[in-house]
Amino acid sequence: MLAVLLRVLERGSVLPCQNTHCVPSMCFSLFFPCSGALKSYLRELPEPLMTFQLYDEWIQASNISDSDKRLQALWVICDSLPKANKANLRYIKSHAVSLLFIENMFSVKKKKKELSR
Repeated sequence: MLAVLLRVLERGSVLPCQNTHCVPSMCFSLFFPCSGALKSYLRELPEPLMTFQLYDEWIQASNISDSDKRLQALWVICDSLPKANKANLRYIKSHAVSLLFIENMFSVKKKKKELSR
């Protein structure tokens, strides 16, 4: 399954949904295996997503004590990433937001179940 998902990610295509428990833009049955495929994909990149070239800048920005200035510095560095890296970062952000959505959904369902007892 992981090999299939890796090929799907490389092609940029989407597998058809085969589950009725879907969340926006991603099928439950594929969501968590996609996380594994994404991790494998990132491990196999020839260069880190945040690039060797920008490593020192990332470290300097992360050490800025003022949170607003740190965020601004990180945005500037993100903007200087190569186009493909930005696209990957956007996908990872979207995936992380979906993970939070799922976690929240399960939390709400669990609380409703506990309250109904």
